[in-house]
Amino acid sequence: QSQAEKEGQKRRKLVSDGLPRLMTGDKFFSSVVEHNAAQEKEKAEKEARKAEKEKHQEALEEWKKLKAAWDKRVEAQRKRYKEALSQWEQEKQLAKLECRRPGWKKPLLGRLERLAPKPKLQVLRKDGRPQIVTKRRKGTRTRTRIGIGR
Repeated sequence: QSQAEKEGQKRRKLVSDGLPRLMTGDKFFSSVVEHNAAQEKEKAEKEARKAEKEKHQEALEEWKKLKAAWDKRVEAQRKRYKEALSQWEQEKQLAKLECRRPGWKKPLLGRLERLAPKPKLQVLRKDGRPQIVTKRRKGTRTRTRIGIGR
C-alpha cells in the first residue's frame, strides 16, 4: 500500500510535488498501475452504493404502500371501537337510570396489527461487515446496528 492510502487520504495526482519523474521507471509505472486500480475500485464501490440505494428506495416505496394500507386497517379498527364504546356508554347511562348494571362489559380496543419494520439502508465496512452506527439523543446513548447479522 502507498503512504497516502495508509493515512486514509485519497490520492488524486501521481506527480503532486512538481519534481521531475522518469516516466518509464519501474517505481513510477507500479504507482500508475496502483493508481488506476484504486480508481477502478472506487468506481465499482460507487456503483455498488448507487445500486444499493436504488434497491433501498424501491423497498421503501413498497413499505410506504404497506404502511398506508396498515393505517387504513388500524383506523377502521379504532372507528369500530369508538362506535362500540359510544353504544356501551349509552347502555351504561340507561342502566344507571334503571338502577341496574350494564348488559355487557366495556369494549376494549384490542391488539393492533403490527406494522412491518421500515427497511434500512445497509451500510457496509470495507471488509464487508455491517457498520455499527451510534446514535445519540438528548441525555441517552443508543447503539444501533445497521445491516443484517452480527
